[in-house]
Amino acid sequence: MFLQQNAFLMKSSGLIFTWIFSASASSLIQQIGWKKAEPAIITGFLIVILSGVWLLVFLHVKRCKRQQKDETELSRKLFVEYIAKSELNTEEENRLNELLKYANTPNHHVIFQSASLYEQCLDPVVHKFLNGSGEDFDDEEKVLSSLRKKMGFSYLPLEHPLISTRNIETGQKLSVFPEKDKKVLIRRAVMVLNRELFFRIQYDPEKEETVRFFQGQTVRLAFARRSDGVYGITVKIFRVKGSTVDFYHTMELKRNQLRQFVRVDVNLPLKFRIIKTENEESKKQAWKFNEGKIVDISGGGLSFLFSRPLVPGDIVSFKFQLTTAHFSGIDAKILRVSIQESKTATYYKHHVQFINIEQKLREKIVKYIFEKQRQMCQWR
Repeated sequence: MFLQQNAFLMKSSGLIFTWIFSASASSLIQQIGWKKAEPAIITGFLIVILSGVWLLVFLHVKRCKRQQKDETELSRKLFVEYIAKSELNTEEENRLNELLKYANTPNHHVIFQSASLYEQCLDPVVHKFLNGSGEDFDDEEKVLSSLRKKMGFSYLPLEHPLISTRNIETGQKLSVFPEKDKKVLIRRAVMVLNRELFFRIQYDPEKEETVRFFQGQTVRLAFARRSDGVYGITVKIFRVKGSTVDFYHTMELKRNQLRQFVRVDVNLPLKFRIIKTENEESKKQAWKFNEGKIVDISGGGLSFLFSRPLVPGDIVSFKFQLTTAHFSGIDAKILRVSIQESKTATYYKHHVQFINIEQKLREKIVKYIFEKQRQMCQWR
């Protein structure tokens, strides 16, 4: 089959290029300097070269399609394995497939490894359900809650910044502001319920000024999360019942980080090895050097891009070069992973924290950051 296609391409090329180059063969002979060459020889020579180029392009395209097909088949196989490993029932599997309609990636197995991708897919499904025709909230909540638990997204450690309002713990104290005003509506409220479909706050009307909330109203919530940062969230009211207010979930979170170390953006090559993991897929790549790119760095950790996602909790060992020193064998823990889309490819941004780094090495990183900031100030 391949030989037949190649023969067809060669024949077509011959017909096209004979017509194009026959008229200009004499001028080509003069330009090239082949005074004794026949026009037919020149034309044939060009046909052979261009046909070879065409053949190389054809083989490259065919190879890319085959590689893409192999990646898709591998992703489908891993997806099935993850479903079995997570012990999803038929209803949960169907709901997960519904969520994946909103995934902007062909590798569906990644949803088991990325909490941010899961939240991105969940939001439109939940909004569609809430705006639908009065279905049973309890049944829907039961399915989504069980799915989250089995996929391992029910708990977010304190060192992880919030991905969605679904990650806010019950008992969190917060304040309520108008959408575009600094006047406080509720000074002291508490999150008393956080479900997959909505979350609820409650306040004491006797200790607050009289406020009238209504369905569809947009307000801002502000709170501080221990060992993390200060958050500001713009949310829309789902419904109001007395002194309780239910809100739609959102991933649009503004955060002022309570960071011990200053962080700067960079673009530096990085080599790393996975030295400890509980993930079976990552164990196959353990202790092998991989190449990534550092996108920001601080004295406490860094963020790097890699072509596939690692698993939060993995321990990796870094090797990279700064102007202040060469760093090798720097151990770090993967805290969280997020997807970074570009026009040509999909990358995964890994946020890591250094583990037991020597103080002198940390000081060299901090020195590099200060120098970088000084240069940035000079350029402004």
